[in-house]
Amino acid sequence: MNRRREKLVRWVGGYPSSRVHSLDFTRRINVDFFLKRDDELGWAGSKTRKYLSLIPFLSGFDAAVVVGSFYSNNVPALCARLLEVGVEPIAFLHGSGPWVGNAFLTKLFLPENRIVRVPKSENVYELALTYAEERRAKGERVFVVPEGAKTPVAVAGAASLALDLPECEFLFLDSGSGTTAASTILALKYLQSSVKTFVVLIAGDAHEFVQTIRTFYAHMIEKLEEVFTLPVAGEDYFLLPAPSAFGRVAHVDLNATIVHARSRGLLADPVYTTKFLSVVAQTVNVHRLYGRVVAVLSGGHGTIHGFSGRLLKMS
Repeated sequence: MNRRREKLVRWVGGYPSSRVHSLDFTRRINVDFFLKRDDELGWAGSKTRKYLSLIPFLSGFDAAVVVGSFYSNNVPALCARLLEVGVEPIAFLHGSGPWVGNAFLTKLFLPENRIVRVPKSENVYELALTYAEERRAKGERVFVVPEGAKTPVAVAGAASLALDLPECEFLFLDSGSGTTAASTILALKYLQSSVKTFVVLIAGDAHEFVQTIRTFYAHMIEKLEEVFTLPVAGEDYFLLPAPSAFGRVAHVDLNATIVHARSRGLLADPVYTTKFLSVVAQTVNVHRLYGRVVAVLSGGHGTIHGFSGRLLKMS
């Protein structure tokens, strides 16, 4: 183990390891294709890694305000972990809809008085900050967790993915808030890895992702007490658009979910994973990638249940 890897391991601490298996659907004869099954780390998937550093930090607070969309994967998963350690979770949700899928899980974990629903026309994060300030004025310790747990405190845990990867030439990650993808890219750069990473932007845009890289880069330099080269878009990592807008689920996405389940045994939610895997297959073929290719399945199976009615009609 080289010096940098040892240093990163000490900063990250203990972390879970997910399974890797060969499952090639790219139809490229010169590719050894593997799936990294972070979806098997638990129903929170790759978010389990973020919580490795986030939960110990939040344990020092009386309450945590968790911000997210109405059907957020992160909100119910993080609220569950906060309840485990005795920190009061309050969910600030923007948007609305029926209480199904992840929204149902949020309501299962939290009573009505701990859920604040905010219209999409209003700034949910600003309202959460105001709420937290009001409670702090009463002497309570309250932390606001941004959407997707996009905070430097989560970087150490999220970076554990870089330590848990098999050897490969090309890596594919999806990106919602960008926390796990950005942290992994930074950790790989710190380790002086030659892996080329493709990031499928399920949510957010390229400018936002690059800013996340810069913010987390400054955090890692401070915590590791060592300067390393900033990863560069177009050289160290490549940003790919999702096939449709975030939150939009078309018939083709639902059909792909059924195909993945019945032909490959994968629970691939139609919001993230089916779109991600379609871009992966297309990119491998169009760019004629070769050698060992790894795609990380980030998980978040609660989303599938929100589409159970539509999926049953198709199956």
